[in-house]
Amino acid sequence: LHMLKKIISLILSAVLAAGLLASCASSPEDTATEDSESVSDVTSTETDESAESEKFVPDPDPNLDEISVESENFSLSNADMSYIFQNAYMGFQSQLSQYGISPSAVGLDTAASLKKQECSMDASFETWFEYLLASASNEAEQLLALCELAKAAGIELDDEDKALTDSAINDLKTYAEENGYDLDNYIKLMYGESVDEATMRHMLDLSTLSAKYVEAVLSKVDLSDAALEAAYQENKSSYETVDYVFFGFDYKDIVSEDADEAEIAKAKSDVNRYAGELSKCRDKDSFLAYAVNNMIEVLGLTESEAENAKNQLISTGVKYSESSEVTKWAFEAEIGDIYTEESPGSDGAITIYLLTGKGGRNEDETLHDVRHILFLSETYEDDTEARRVYDEWVANGATLDEFLTLVTEYSEDPGSNTAGGLYKGVYEGQMVTEFNDWVFDPSRQHGDHGIVETSYGWHIMYYEDGYAEWEYDMKELLINDAYDDITADVQNIAVTFNDELLATISA
Repeated sequence: LHMLKKIISLILSAVLAAGLLASCASSPEDTATEDSESVSDVTSTETDESAESEKFVPDPDPNLDEISVESENFSLSNADMSYIFQNAYMGFQSQLSQYGISPSAVGLDTAASLKKQECSMDASFETWFEYLLASASNEAEQLLALCELAKAAGIELDDEDKALTDSAINDLKTYAEENGYDLDNYIKLMYGESVDEATMRHMLDLSTLSAKYVEAVLSKVDLSDAALEAAYQENKSSYETVDYVFFGFDYKDIVSEDADEAEIAKAKSDVNRYAGELSKCRDKDSFLAYAVNNMIEVLGLTESEAENAKNQLISTGVKYSESSEVTKWAFEAEIGDIYTEESPGSDGAITIYLLTGKGGRNEDETLHDVRHILFLSETYEDDTEARRVYDEWVANGATLDEFLTLVTEYSEDPGSNTAGGLYKGVYEGQMVTEFNDWVFDPSRQHGDHGIVETSYGWHIMYYEDGYAEWEYDMKELLINDAYDDITADVQNIAVTFNDELLATISA
């Protein structure tokens, strides 16, 4: 249920955010007439470069009720696809905004037909319409495929699911009215004349059904301690390290360039003897002592030079590498084991490795999941509003479900307000001091809450969980494996598109 409510919250947040963007282009007085004005007149905006030009109104779609995308048991009309298309369009603009890029910087004129503009983003698409339609089509294909998988699994929408859609529509209606719009005009303000309340309800229902299937699959993922430990053992080479010392012998270092065959043979014999003697040194100190003595007695280094060179023989915190035979050996060996490496193509160059330590996983390095609702100091003079919202929430039982609703309604943090206020895997020092100190309080437990003031403003906090970093990674690994399985199943579902009908989508 939490995931479904989160999905609805995300959709609603996107709708409200889109409404704010759209409302910047026109005032309620211009657009909120009862039905006397066409909303299409206010859905388009003027660019800075063409402020005096006429507002762009796309050609209407004559095929709104026609089915343009379908699977075995589900279908999408052109009106539905227009909704998905506009989401893709607004999402693309939002991505540009996050990187501080204006649409015009990539050659996109938001006040002109997308069907008549050359796409600069991908050479495989002639127009921006084709580029965005491809994105919308991918999303539609995944949506219907997930719904088919839900049906095959016997998953259906129940009364509680439908109530979530009703609640989302009612929240949207309230928001629209508070800003001087009726619901229909507000929806069309965002999505154009092609989308109405019935379209939104249909899309919310399909989104909820697809999310319900994903939730059902993920709920079966085994995240028990035993499962996490098993996953770690399979992947421990990615997290653990080894320590070793090494020293190499080469006959060329102990003979002159004009040495004869007898001298070379003796040098090679000496190398084998030295390597054998060093292989008997099974602790770090005796190994290095032998190496230092060999550098002095055989290679002719001074004591000072040999001591300085000793540090180069010590390797610590070495990670596993598939291309390194030494690390392959080290991760399987026990401390005190010896590995002998002969240089390729040579019988007179030998390096001896001694495993001196293994770095196990770090149980002390903890990560935390925490939610918050941010009231920016730029918006509020003091903590009055934050404390009012917090006190009412606590009085109502301080439930997570209500917290998610409050995040959508109040939080001004763009980094988390579309994700239920959640920050996953927070590490020490990641957040500002006051936020960090609250999260990393040793007494912190699941469900703890409170208000924290930082340089950004006031945060209503809700603590989820804390765990060792390796546990976090293993949970993510197992969940991602489950998502990969879902993706593979989705690709096996047949979804067909009517390209001729899709080409008439208003844009």
